[in-house]
Amino acid sequence: MNNSFWKNFTLIFIILILLGVAWYINGSNSFTGALDEDIKITQGIKHTISLQDIVERGPSKDDIPSLDKPKFISVLAAKEFLKSSDIVVGVVDQGVAKAYPLQILRWHEIVNDKINQTPIAVTHSPL
Repeated sequence: MNNSFWKNFTLIFIILILLGVAWYINGSNSFTGALDEDIKITQGIKHTISLQDIVERGPSKDDIPSLDKPKFISVLAAKEFLKSSDIVVGVVDQGVAKAYPLQILRWHEIVNDKINQTPIAVTHSPL
C-alpha cells in the first residue's frame, strides 16, 4: 500500500474521532432512545432526578416571623444562654443601650423595637 493511502486513512480516522467527541459533548443522549427515558428536561436543562423527588426546603415567603415588642432580660440572666464570645447587634441611642443576640436574629431575621419612642428595625440575614 502506498503512502497516500495511510495519510487518507489517518485523516479519516481523526475526523471520525472528532465527530464522536463532538457528538458526545453535544448530548449524545438525545440520539439514543434507551437513555432518553432517564433524562428529564426542566427549563431547557437536562437532569436525571425526577421532579417528584425534589423537595423544597426552607421557609417560604412570610414564614419567618419578626420579633415585635421584644422582651429584654438582664445581662446576668442572659449569661445562662449566651457566652461572652457570642455576637450581638448593639444599638445605643441617648443613653439607652440594647443588644440583639445573633443566635436569635438568625431565626427571626427582623426585630421591630423602639428606643426612646423611636421605632427601629434590627435586621440580619444568615444567608
